Amino acid sequence: MSTKVYFPSVEKIKFEGKESKNPLAFRYYENYAACPFRFFIDTGLRGMEREEFEAGFREEGSFQHKILSEFHQQVRQDQKQWRDLAPLEAAQRVRTIGAALLPEFGNGVFAGSASRRIRARMLIERLAHWITVVEGWMPSYRLDPFAVELAFGQKDSPLPGWRLD
Repeated sequence: MSTKVYFPSVEKIKFEGKESKNPLAFRYYENYAACPFRFFIDTGLRGMEREEFEAGFREEGSFQHKILSEFHQQVRQDQKQWRDLAPLEAAQRVRTIGAALLPEFGNGVFAGSASRRIRARMLIERLAHWITVVEGWMPSYRLDPFAVELAFGQKDSPLPGWRLD
């Protein structure tokens, strides 16, 4: 019974003076000789390194935006305006929403490691501080946030586009 040798040893190929039409063939033999399992994963299954999700500036901004969106929707569901909340009450509401969103936001991008969870908590605290300041200013002006992600000037938007003269 003969045994087929699919991958001869690297030394045999190099020292027999054989030339390959494919210049990458020697690299494949070397990879196989180093670790047959890794070779199978790389060439047979076309395995690649797993992409690690990082929380960049875009994700951080989206996270804070999502918290504010939820905050606004909750306030509107309570049939209130932002100004109807005390600054510390608004900040606590932001913290509660942020803590609830943290584990699942962006497929868990902030929950993946301790450093990212700390970063997310810092973002939540900054937003809580911001909402406290904004709520403190509200008695001095008449602006009340009306909507979140309100489109205007587009085909199906409820409001017309702005016209600058």
